[in-house]
Amino acid sequence: MDGMCDYRTMWLDPRKPGRMYVGLMSYKDKSNIAGRCGGLYLTEDDGKSWRRIFAGSVNMIVADNSEPANIYVSTSCGLVRFIDTLTVTGVDEKERNHTPQGFALMQNYPNPFNPGTKILYSLENEALVRLKVFDVLGNEVSTLVNEYKSAGSYEYDFNAQELSSGVYFYQLQVCPGQSGKNSFIETRKMILLR
Repeated sequence: MDGMCDYRTMWLDPRKPGRMYVGLMSYKDKSNIAGRCGGLYLTEDDGKSWRRIFAGSVNMIVADNSEPANIYVSTSCGLVRFIDTLTVTGVDEKERNHTPQGFALMQNYPNPFNPGTKILYSLENEALVRLKVFDVLGNEVSTLVNEYKSAGSYEYDFNAQELSSGVYFYQLQVCPGQSGKNSFIETRKMILLR
């Protein structure tokens, strides 16, 4: 840790002894340099080892009693929900070495479409992601994604079955937290033909 973080919140998992989540908030020092230690950390061995699962200042942690637990984290980028599954799977060597070089929102395909289309986007690092659809008047029609995502490429299958024919816009908003990167917003046009 770089010393520019404050302990903010903690959640002890009552179902799994030795397991807890801790939230840290970064702050700026006298020279206006922000700490990079903020985030959500997890230990499963009573604090002997820690793993950061979210990079960004954390203000509060709340969890429910479901199985797996829904963990809600209040951050500087908004509210983030994690599902506490912690299932570990193997990763192909080719997949592990491919990280996108920037944030990007690709043109949907097919376009025009009826009623389904694919929306692809990529993230160069972990971030809070919001993918929304708007009508021509700027009214929000649907929120497709509103969650924390790891670096990588993603594909969303959008079904516009409930919408009427017309022009729509889809927008990707990325808040990368403590990565040092700026926020990213991009909007693209798509056409629904019946």
